[in-house]
Amino acid sequence: MVRIVLGAVVGYLLSLGSSVVWFLATHHDPTQRVSTRYLLASIVVGSFCSVATGFLAAVIGGSRRSSWGTAIILFATGGFGVAESLLVSRSGSLELTWVSIVVMVPATVFGGELAERRLEHVKK
Repeated sequence: MVRIVLGAVVGYLLSLGSSVVWFLATHHDPTQRVSTRYLLASIVVGSFCSVATGFLAAVIGGSRRSSWGTAIILFATGGFGVAESLLVSRSGSLELTWVSIVVMVPATVFGGELAERRLEHVKK
């Protein structure tokens, strides 16, 4: 159980790190409105990073449950971000947050499924 939780937390930290690197590399403030081009680029890069994150979380945790844990953390933090933006600060753009919830969370789970298949294949 500890290994699964560790995989989920490490997966979340990898996801967070990839987001920080993306925003630093593109010199974009994630709370500001985005162009359609930037949004599409974020979806492509973010999907790849999320699949890799889910894969690594499952490998570290030894099971796809770790990638599900990472996805749950991502969903919860995204939901918190939406709630905070709408209820407290009443500012900022939510496009990237919604992309995180709608695209990146399932991509993380998919990466965990890929890892589970790979782990089953290696064990045989």
